Amino acid sequence: MRRAVLVAALVAAIVGLPATGPATAHTGVCTFDGVMHLSAGLWHADPFAPSVTTSFNFVYTTGLCTANKNVNTSGTITGWCGMATGTGATASGHAFSLAWNGATMTFSGAFAGAFHVTDIPFDTGDCAQGTARNFTARGTVLKSHTTLPNDVCTGRFRMTLSVPFAGRLVPPRSASFTIQHVSGTCSGSTPISVTGTITGDCYLANGSGTSNSGATATVDWYGHLIGLTGQLIGSAFSTEDPNTPGTCLSGTETQFMLVGTLARI
Repeated sequence: MRRAVLVAALVAAIVGLPATGPATAHTGVCTFDGVMHLSAGLWHADPFAPSVTTSFNFVYTTGLCTANKNVNTSGTITGWCGMATGTGATASGHAFSLAWNGATMTFSGAFAGAFHVTDIPFDTGDCAQGTARNFTARGTVLKSHTTLPNDVCTGRFRMTLSVPFAGRLVPPRSASFTIQHVSGTCSGSTPISVTGTITGDCYLANGSGTSNSGATATVDWYGHLIGLTGQLIGSAFSTEDPNTPGTCLSGTETQFMLVGTLARI
């Protein structure tokens, strides 16, 4: 199973994106895994826990960018684990602001998009003790001081399978799929949709697809994270649709809700 770009770009507060012209070689669209380091520890949000102001930096580890892979950023953040605000700048000096709510950190300004931020397992820091300083950061971002792609959609998507998928106790299945933008924002006049084929199980599959504009992509689904690479780039956090009767446990699931960002490059 390829895991070239599996990140959860998981948007609890939708980031608005401007409509722009055609893409260039410097679009600066990145989907990646990284680490957020804090210079001082944060506490869980609690009436008796102090708010902390500290410097931070994001360090890119693995992933894919349309241009320069240097999406490292730094700045200052104030608040608690999962509840904070701050400002920062990219390595090239362009400013952005951020808001951290739960496991989702959203960005606006020159660095637009969202990260799924969680404690690093077995790290020495702990939010309960006010010592949490290191977090995983996974998501899709746009370096928006550069020219954006023709189409960028962020928000909620629905993935529908032609054949029900099950858990991993049954043989893998193959199905055609569609991914459609349900809500959020798109920079282009037509929301991105993707059709293709996928083989595997619930939360462990791969395949390929083509967008409604003819852009092609490889699709990797590992755990709750779906990553797209190729002429389409992006990532989304997937869950079974609670409004449909199918389930992965019973081998009858055909509908999944996705939250993330897709861009045609």
